[in-house]
Amino acid sequence: MTRYHYPPKALLGDYLRAGGGFAITGGSALFLVTATPVTVILSSLALLFGIFGLRTALRQFTVIEISNEAVTVVGAGGKRMAWRDVRQLRLDYYSTRRDDRGGWMQMKISGPGGHIRVDSALNKFERLAGEVAARAAAHDVAMNDTTLSNFQALGVSPPPEVTEASA
Repeated sequence: MTRYHYPPKALLGDYLRAGGGFAITGGSALFLVTATPVTVILSSLALLFGIFGLRTALRQFTVIEISNEAVTVVGAGGKRMAWRDVRQLRLDYYSTRRDDRGGWMQMKISGPGGHIRVDSALNKFERLAGEVAARAAAHDVAMNDTTLSNFQALGVSPPPEVTEASA
């Protein structure tokens, strides 16, 4: 069994955004004398930043376990999905710049019981992607052309027996 986690350093930007946003909007709502609608809007934004901060903290303590039998999320909202139940694997790239130099990847493992999402902030994401691709290929899991291209961009090539399927 292999275990992966989100290192605090990879989540630092999210913590700073959550804290800064909460401080600015929450502080403004508390200390500025404004009209009621403005206070409601600022308070709502502060709540959203607070939720984002809590969600980031939960990610920090989440562990992804890969075994021969299943992929498991250990932590808040934990989930276990046996490889035999996986129906689709997607690996998407989200660019933050027009030249595609900045961005992140997100892997989505889907089956009848829902899905598990993992993003590239996870430590050793390329290694995890390789493990998941190999196990998915062994179980004839559907992968679309975009997913296959993104695996190749990571340097991960699913075994040749993988058949491309549109999903």
